[in-house]
Amino acid sequence: MEILETKYHTVDVIFLQEVASNFYDFFQRSSLATSFHCVLPSGMDGKRDQNSLLLLSKRFFNDSIEDVTAIIEESMEDGVRLVSSDLVAVAVSSRDQRSYLLASFHGDTAGALTLPLLRALFSCAAKRFPRHVLILGLDANSYEPPKAEQLPFTNLIAEAKKLGLSTCFGDDPDVNRCRTTCCARTSLQPQLNKAIRYNDRVSLSDRNPKDLITFKRQQLRLLSPTEVGQMNPVKDNTGQLRYEESMNFPTFDFPSDHAIVAALLQHVDGQS
Repeated sequence: MEILETKYHTVDVIFLQEVASNFYDFFQRSSLATSFHCVLPSGMDGKRDQNSLLLLSKRFFNDSIEDVTAIIEESMEDGVRLVSSDLVAVAVSSRDQRSYLLASFHGDTAGALTLPLLRALFSCAAKRFPRHVLILGLDANSYEPPKAEQLPFTNLIAEAKKLGLSTCFGDDPDVNRCRTTCCARTSLQPQLNKAIRYNDRVSLSDRNPKDLITFKRQQLRLLSPTEVGQMNPVKDNTGQLRYEESMNFPTFDFPSDHAIVAALLQHVDGQS
């Protein structure tokens, strides 16, 4: 919460995944409560404690927020069902009267539900929300290189391009720029068979491109670092707007096992 309060309080949307059910209590006591709307999933799960949330800037967005999660879920392919707390989606308008369709999604461990969700969201946006600007922030649980039954990052990017979506890392990103985890189990944790020796803590860690922001290419574009005068997008695993590629996390300073990914986007008509 402190990192969000001090480093990300000026952004317009914060997409959160795998959030504990008591997050809202901390949010209410934080300075963010005065400047952000907190959108919780209708099926908030206090047992799994893996909930997707949205924080929407009160400065940028109007107060009227419509939860459309159920509409997206109804668009999923036959036989494919999401865990209710893994997706939250809203239709909301900005102060300048643009309409947005915003969604936060947490994929299952192997990423099997990620591509069906992308297709459902794109289909629903086209049919039900054609005038809305679509943005999805997700923990896709994609992998490179993938093991058996895991979602390959290359397949995720290919599906996004097929649907007319771009990502915060570009249309054809270098996977080495997109890795957002670097987590290794120690011998002090359960499941000793998964423990990794200290010397192998980076090379054998879970070091994969799991987290990204996607949006319709015809609606939004990623501003270049030259245009904004800084890196864009920004990856952060330190809480200091900086990413250390060969550092295991979580750490005492950064309590998440997924990096923060931040991006500055612009409407294709030239307005921020």
